[in-house]
Amino acid sequence: MDLNVAILSGRRFRCYDGGFFVLGFFPLTKLGSLVMLGIDVRWSLKGKKRARDEARRSPVLLNLLSVLMVASASPLSEANSVGGWLAERFSPSLSSIRSEIFLCESTIAELPEIPFDDYGGWGIYARFIEPSRTDIEIKIQWDSPALVDMISLVPSRAYYPEGVDFNYGAPEEFRISLLDENGNTGPTVVHEDSSELLIGRGYPYTYNLSVPSLASGLSIKVLKPVDPPLDNDEQLVLSWAEIFCFSGLRNVAKSASVSYNFPDAEGEAWSWRRQLLVDEQTPLGLPESKNPITEIGWLSSVHGTRDENVWVEVDLGAVRVFDTVRLCPAMRPGLDSIPGFGLPVRFRIEGSETLDGPFSTIFDHSQSDYDNPGHNPITLHFAPTRSRFVRLNVSRLWKPFARYPAFLALSEMEILSEEEVISLGCPVRVPHEQGVIVAHDELFWSPQSLTNGGGARGELLRTRNWLELLNERASREGRLLTLQARESEILSAWSTRTFFSLMMFGISGLALAVALPTFFKIREGRNLRKMRRSIAGDIHDEVGSNLGSIQMLSELMRAEHPSVRDEANSIERIAAETVNSVRDIVWLLRPQNPNTAHTIDYLRDSAAILLDPLDWYLETDTQDDDLLLSHDERRNLLMFFREALHNVTKHSQADSVAIKIRSDHRMHYLSIEDDGVGIPSEVRSRRHFLRALKERSNRLRGELKVEAESGKGTKIMLDFPRKRR
Repeated sequence: MDLNVAILSGRRFRCYDGGFFVLGFFPLTKLGSLVMLGIDVRWSLKGKKRARDEARRSPVLLNLLSVLMVASASPLSEANSVGGWLAERFSPSLSSIRSEIFLCESTIAELPEIPFDDYGGWGIYARFIEPSRTDIEIKIQWDSPALVDMISLVPSRAYYPEGVDFNYGAPEEFRISLLDENGNTGPTVVHEDSSELLIGRGYPYTYNLSVPSLASGLSIKVLKPVDPPLDNDEQLVLSWAEIFCFSGLRNVAKSASVSYNFPDAEGEAWSWRRQLLVDEQTPLGLPESKNPITEIGWLSSVHGTRDENVWVEVDLGAVRVFDTVRLCPAMRPGLDSIPGFGLPVRFRIEGSETLDGPFSTIFDHSQSDYDNPGHNPITLHFAPTRSRFVRLNVSRLWKPFARYPAFLALSEMEILSEEEVISLGCPVRVPHEQGVIVAHDELFWSPQSLTNGGGARGELLRTRNWLELLNERASREGRLLTLQARESEILSAWSTRTFFSLMMFGISGLALAVALPTFFKIREGRNLRKMRRSIAGDIHDEVGSNLGSIQMLSELMRAEHPSVRDEANSIERIAAETVNSVRDIVWLLRPQNPNTAHTIDYLRDSAAILLDPLDWYLETDTQDDDLLLSHDERRNLLMFFREALHNVTKHSQADSVAIKIRSDHRMHYLSIEDDGVGIPSEVRSRRHFLRALKERSNRLRGELKVEAESGKGTKIMLDFPRKRR
């Protein structure tokens, strides 16, 4: 066996005896023979000279010892080890699993995603003192019996400084039964133990009934409520955001009556009310696919006051009968969306059989403000009516705070007849033709996009179809986790077998290495000595060069070790998310192309929203094109900014806030200073003091500093490095 010595810039691994070696190997034959291409051994117990002497005496011994060290090197990952390489070529099940993983990942990439942001959609909420209570029941009853073939329960969300609870208050175990026309509970159709679910990241609990059942209601009996969300909370929590019961495409639970047998908790917060459980609004927002669109809706001219008249009209092409109008919200391109962006506040739905009118009122909500639905559609049901021209007549526009302009914005205006969209592709007329307006990059506002079947970010789906796709994604992600676990098991098993095989090979090689030199010394002494001298000379020359290269690499690693450690510590999630993963993730949540779009404008808008009651100003010497941030950096900066302003409004009792942003060639600097009550020293000394801000600072690889004295206001400063162009 020849020992080929070469200079390699390979990976460095720490061995069990405290030494180092740099190696690389690749298969030279179909039998998987491994030839060492580069080796540099430094024995911590013997010293360099003795190692060279042993190398001269027995190159075979040195080679076998090196192979043994390869097998013993713990930092080798399963996928990149010899065992992983062998598994990829000789394990049929691994190839099949990886093909299925690829198929799962491809399918998941085409399915709708669970959004991370808060899109509204509140429901019911309750707390229980008795941890052992198991008679908790919620009943949903509609007007007349209907054939139910699918049930879907959407969990609520809670946002904490530590992160998002996507399944806030969803019970760990519950039972679903249908109610007959007399309100009596029938047989159980679903018995769910959510502790067995692989995916819980906000996915709806969707169940298709194999046989449609005639029912006038639904009963949800909670057998095991969820544990308290906080460690210091002794009460149990129950919450759902929305309950759907489908008969075909129709949600028969829409606006049904809701009752329950536990104390009414609606007074705890304005946003939790029983009827919100059946209002068709969820934290998941619009039912959209992932098909990209370019025309994202229509945006009216801006107005100085909110009480101005704006209308938009759809021509159905002929007199049609319809019973529902759905107004889908738009989103502000390039920035995180404000919930309910541009939706009408007071309005009427009017209809006419002729273009010149007269228009009669079909649905009237012009006397009171419509509750902001977030990123959920406004769905208006009414008695069947006949019209050709359907007009949305808005008398009060969306205007969230004093300094913001008033306008109307929609991504789609759907007109439905018994769940069938009859307005798709119909002409649209607005008071002042604005034509096509560029929104952001390749996205446009146009009147005609109000009937193109697209929402704010993708093609609109029927709610039932959308929930089924989300359920398929949850199933695929669960399957993906199972496949990835199986892949890891196979790689681990092959790595273990390879490890022991190489160990046995190394032990056998050591035995041969002792006998063979003696045998060849007797028979070929002179040739052996000549070969030893030649090999010794080669090793002496090549090892000297290798040692110089390794010394330089060692100095570079020691110099860069602190930054490597900091970067490693900053990586905490993925996937996570998401995560997803998420995956994680997926995952995870993909180079990230730098995104410099309107970051300063967004910070200013966020401050205007969060600090509206206060006297504040934002001062900056930085332009958006100078604030070059990756997607993750930009998101962490915005979340840091929001959390800091939230703390000001919630705790500081301040009258004014000063925000400063500046940059130099090396760093970005953000400071937020208020004139409030400050922070007592006992609060600053707590372990979890400003925990969320510290986490965001770490993700930005920045430094967080706080100057706060009781009664003298608070100043929060964040310094983080800028990316090089």
